[in-house]
Amino acid sequence: MRSLLMVPIILVIGIALGGQISLVWTLGAALLAPVVFHAATLGRPGYRRWLEDRRRHELERGNRQRRQHTLESAGVLTDTLVELTALVQAVELNDEVAAARYELDGLLDHYVEVAVALKRYERLIAANGRDELVTDIMLYQDDPSAAARVRILEHRLRCHDQCVTAAKKLRAQSDAIIELLRLIAQRSAMPELPDRDHDAIERRLADLETTEAALGELTAAALADLPPMPKKLAA
Repeated sequence: MRSLLMVPIILVIGIALGGQISLVWTLGAALLAPVVFHAATLGRPGYRRWLEDRRRHELERGNRQRRQHTLESAGVLTDTLVELTALVQAVELNDEVAAARYELDGLLDHYVEVAVALKRYERLIAANGRDELVTDIMLYQDDPSAAARVRILEHRLRCHDQCVTAAKKLRAQSDAIIELLRLIAQRSAMPELPDRDHDAIERRLADLETTEAALGELTAAALADLPPMPKKLAA
């Protein structure tokens, strides 16, 4: 597209140089060659797959960088994200159907959201110690002049307890996401069992036993048809 836009500019340059048509054609051919090559190869299935894979890889790289930046900005360690990202990549490699079915990319985004929210709640909990709030309430609850302060402290105490409850739920949700991704990766790595000829061993064993029984009968019949051994040899 940029090459096509350069054609009028080349013409103007050629006119300014005194109508050097050969120079104009040379520059134009040099700029149009990539466009012609792209148009010629765009219809090929292999080239289209290459473009799709390239776009997908670029999108995945952008998503990884975005998630990592989000966690780092919130002060969350990225070790778990690296592990989960590797698990998702393994699932996509082993079982594309499962990767699309369980929307693993969305699960990674959800994990990042939960991890960031959990980190914020943990900071709030650490900045407002419950013991200190309870101590202040007990210290001023009998002071009429500090009634407003006591009510505020009670509100802060309830807010602190709400933060603890929310953090507990978020932590459980984060752990569930981690274990779910591990489970999906574990199942996708399991090799498929052969789904044909389940009785192959039993059938072959039965055939072997039948053959051995038939050979035994033939051997017994053959021995029965043999003439008796001379008594001297038998002795």
